[in-house]
Amino acid sequence: MTGISLEHVRKSYDGKEIAVEDLSLELKPGSFVCLLGSSGCGKTTTLRMIAGLERVDAGSIRVGDRDFDTPAKNLFVRPEDRNLGMVFQSYALWPHMTVEENVSFGLKMRKTDQKKREKLVTDSLAQLKMEQYRKRYPAELSGGQQQRVALARMLAVEPEILLLDEPLSNLDAALRLEMRSELKRLHARLHNTIVFVTHDQLEAMSLATEIAVMSKGRLEQYDTPMNVYHRPATAFVAKFVGNPPMNMISFSENKAEPWMYKLRDEVASRRNIDSAEKINSIGFRSEDTFLDAGNDSSGWSKAVHLEAVLPTGPETILNLRIGNFTIYLVTGQNYSLVAGEEILIFVPYDKIHVFDANGFRLG
Repeated sequence: MTGISLEHVRKSYDGKEIAVEDLSLELKPGSFVCLLGSSGCGKTTTLRMIAGLERVDAGSIRVGDRDFDTPAKNLFVRPEDRNLGMVFQSYALWPHMTVEENVSFGLKMRKTDQKKREKLVTDSLAQLKMEQYRKRYPAELSGGQQQRVALARMLAVEPEILLLDEPLSNLDAALRLEMRSELKRLHARLHNTIVFVTHDQLEAMSLATEIAVMSKGRLEQYDTPMNVYHRPATAFVAKFVGNPPMNMISFSENKAEPWMYKLRDEVASRRNIDSAEKINSIGFRSEDTFLDAGNDSSGWSKAVHLEAVLPTGPETILNLRIGNFTIYLVTGQNYSLVAGEEILIFVPYDKIHVFDANGFRLG
């Protein structure tokens, strides 16, 4: 198993717009790291720099004890010499080759002897449950099967590190779920270090041992999935991770009302924040928002306007309005509520998150 170290990495394609800025990450050997963010955040650029498909402008990338790209030392290791396996968003299978020929292609390029090549191809196809399709062509396979072939081709060359660039985005919902399970089992069996690029937070939460949340080329938070969700380091992470997104009450986006100041003062007191004015925004998850709290002093209560009731089957989402803010409440209970009602909500103080004017977590 091999770890990856990125130290103060910077990348710009035109010398003006920054694709990745001052990125430092330590990926532990055997970890499954998801680079998570919206389009243009720098996650794919980061993956391509690890792969050697893009050069670093500044900083350094090390894999294990090897320098892969350090401009200050004029050092660069070519992609083919890095012993990395990569799967792209498009499966990039040769249409005129059978499954077996596609999987063996990289081994032939490395001039692996035939006996070993046949064994590696057979083992890789077996791991992905694709042995029976080895004589078929890509056009004869489903999307999920083609993705398995792309993974088998990558595994056949026995890479130290697996790099996956949104490999499941072209699959339908059922196949994505199946392939997530397959990747989880694969990682548990092989213990390779995996770097997985995705914009899908559910993929990141369900697959990763650590998540690197990125925005505008910068790292917002690098932590375990549960910490990213329950203790977001920034207001951006709080709003980006979660569905529905975290309810946010901001003092900068709207004209503050008396109830907002009262809530801010109470939260500041309970968190031992020396000045309530340091709090620029207050957030709380939709599943940490409840109905009918009564006189419970352990949380914040407020009458709100019910705008819509959105049943999803196992849960019901309530779309609520409070002042100038739209918030959501998710409950597994069936309430006979009607849009237009005034209802009372309750949020425990220990479930409230606070952020300063720069978007950083307080307390």
